[in-house]
Amino acid sequence: MDFSETTRYKKIKITSKNQITIPKEFFGDLDQNSYFDAYLKEDSLILKLVKPVRSPYEEEVLSVVSELLAQGFKGPDLTRNLEKRLETLSVSNEGKMTSF
Repeated sequence: MDFSETTRYKKIKITSKNQITIPKEFFGDLDQNSYFDAYLKEDSLILKLVKPVRSPYEEEVLSVVSELLAQGFKGPDLTRNLEKRLETLSVSNEGKMTSF
């Protein structure tokens, strides 16, 4: 496998419990709740960051929340306005909501 474009290298050890520690400097913008897909190819273990994918409905909800916050709503007023807006979103997205 060609790793000629690799920018960082560090030797790591597999523990007796089959665990590895990912070097701190490899994390960059990752947080501790990151998930990876793991691939075994020939003699290489490849970890690929799984980026969260939001549904169009979730994107729309985030947009509504941002808009309401930008308008200065907070506390009970934010809750009330968000509930009203979500009702209209649920009606227009009926059956499209997968996990929210």
